[in-house]
Amino acid sequence: MKRILLLFPVLLWIILAACQDNPPANTPGIQAAATPLESPRLEILDFHTAHRCRSCLAIEKLTRETLSTYFAEEQEAGTIVFRLINADAPENAALAERFGAFGTTLILNLEAGPHSEIRDVTEFAFKRAWDREQFQTELKAMIEALLAQGDLQG
Repeated sequence: MKRILLLFPVLLWIILAACQDNPPANTPGIQAAATPLESPRLEILDFHTAHRCRSCLAIEKLTRETLSTYFAEEQEAGTIVFRLINADAPENAALAERFGAFGTTLILNLEAGPHSEIRDVTEFAFKRAWDREQFQTELKAMIEALLAQGDLQG
């Protein structure tokens, strides 16, 4: 049992390290603006590198599914914004640094004046990437809590 407990952090590190490949020099990035907002919103930022493991792809897929299933109206209104960002692209360097992103990193960024908060949920995402129901239930609850905190619920 002790061996299993000791191996878990090593395996987690290996999984995270696998998502850290450097992209080829000509890999285009998807730029996300980091400009001041005219109205409050919740950004879901999914940082990645050019080499994306199965877990990384599952996190993106489940995040998109959760948003389209439970928060379609908020996305349509611009209250919730999903961004897929290549953390290795030069044009995204400042944004990646701002959020401490390297490899696959999932950030919930509430921008609502005095209620602003940056929440790194990467560990949760990797732990739940292969359990759709649990991932969606927990992510939905986190998003709802942040929306309420920022007075963004309709």
